[in-house]
Amino acid sequence: MHCFYHPKEEAVGQCIDCGKALCRSCFSRWNIPICDDCNYRRSVADEQVIDHEIHVMMVLGVISLCFAIYSAIKEGVIYRVDCIIWFVWLIVGIYSGWKTLSSITDKIMNWFKFVLIFPLLDILFFYWVKLFIACVFGWICLPYHIYRIIKRKKEIREVRSKMTLLQ
Repeated sequence: MHCFYHPKEEAVGQCIDCGKALCRSCFSRWNIPICDDCNYRRSVADEQVIDHEIHVMMVLGVISLCFAIYSAIKEGVIYRVDCIIWFVWLIVGIYSGWKTLSSITDKIMNWFKFVLIFPLLDILFFYWVKLFIACVFGWICLPYHIYRIIKRKKEIREVRSKMTLLQ
């Protein structure tokens, strides 16, 4: 079998996504054995997920900012700017806390399904507890969540620039 991209080269492996044959240089180009086309598709999909997270955090931030300003005007009290910033931080932090907890609680929820006594009430209780924890710890998770988003965007840009250099 020969490499899909280099027909004169003997294949040593295949792409884990599409199964295309890869020569030694194509096989070791990325951290995992993947062809350029599939790697590009993965980077596009990852970037869409990251952009969605950014948009959700921005919408939550704008809504909470509008709510804080509306409350200040309605009450006739001019909040200090730092109070408004903290309020926005806390609301956006709930989303960040929920995302962080989701990576942990998915495993717990699978176990939880086996011990349900009143299924609907137990699941509602589980999600209310999860929401409470997200509210309490979300503001702590937010800086790390933002750091991960920035780091992943940078990695995607590096992969794309490396791909353009290879073409």
